[in-house]
Amino acid sequence: MPNYQPISVPVPIKASISDLVDFRWSTKGISADFIIPGDDAHLLRVAFDQQCIVRLLDEMPLSTEDDDGPIEGLVSENFAYIVEGAIFSRTQSDAWKAAFPTATHYRFVTGWACMDVLSSAAPSFKLVTRSSDDEVQAAARVLDREGRFHGWWPKTTAAYDDLDSIGKDEFSAIVERMLMAAAHIRHD
Repeated sequence: MPNYQPISVPVPIKASISDLVDFRWSTKGISADFIIPGDDAHLLRVAFDQQCIVRLLDEMPLSTEDDDGPIEGLVSENFAYIVEGAIFSRTQSDAWKAAFPTATHYRFVTGWACMDVLSSAAPSFKLVTRSSDDEVQAAARVLDREGRFHGWWPKTTAAYDDLDSIGKDEFSAIVERMLMAAAHIRHD
């Protein structure tokens, strides 16, 4: 039977309207950036600086996972937990368990994506600056213009400013991830 223990984070996050927007592996561990509802200028970066096992999944499969009994300790709208006794940690290999006997299971819950982490490191939390909508749109227009100039996509593809709202959102999301990657390198 899993037991959830809420973890305090530096900013309040209403889990149901947050989301995972970036995830990075490195030789030093992982980092993941989450939306802070009500704060369009920042993201919350959760990082682990040691080896870990990570599972990213939509909230729906997590809610249907059979965890051998009732769940204890879940708090409405809470974002971060230490989890004891969940099937995710129990079913890892004996080799992993022997190599990392002090690994702890952490779970980060949003309305769209959830992240499970097994690590001997504790998570660190950091506010990071998020690109503004104007910055993303300016960069999207540059990428679109350069892509057309270099023939990266078919001539029949609509220009960024002529895309429907879904196409524009998807293109902008790609550009925002590019800007986040550049900012991540600059600040690390």
